[in-house]
Amino acid sequence: GVGAGGGAAAAAEEEARAQGGGNEDDSGDLELPNLYTSSEVELRPQTVDYEAAIARYRKTAEMTVTGEWMQGFVARGSFNLGFMHQFGLGAAQDLQTAKQHYHRCREVDPSGLHTPVTMILLALGAHMMFLRLPPWPILMERIFADFRVHVLVLHLVCIVALVVVR
Repeated sequence: GVGAGGGAAAAAEEEARAQGGGNEDDSGDLELPNLYTSSEVELRPQTVDYEAAIARYRKTAEMTVTGEWMQGFVARGSFNLGFMHQFGLGAAQDLQTAKQHYHRCREVDPSGLHTPVTMILLALGAHMMFLRLPPWPILMERIFADFRVHVLVLHLVCIVALVVVR
């Protein structure tokens, strides 16, 4: 595993076991695992199984809500499924499907927190608009060819000049 000094601690623990120390101290009581007694942080990379995640989220999101206690779980499954579709994690990127899942999240749990859903729907709208933009060179050519952009730049220069002079 990857760790911050985890190799030395693991080697010391291995040596203690080899000498018969095990996880018991001299009085015969069990010691706490290193997780609770060590101040060292050990980081271990974990593999992500997107197929399993999307299958579980889909199963949860498609459940029929039979009790109020289920609303949060089904809504969270719908939200996570929408997120995976929006960013193409484990599924093909499909923004319309993502939007449907986000709206289902709101419908399933009307008394739940709507701020995260509203924020992600705004981000999804911006994402959709960004994807509809033409390539950068064509966009710049169209912007510079538009007379209104020149007038806007002149106005901004005048405002900056007035602020500086004032």
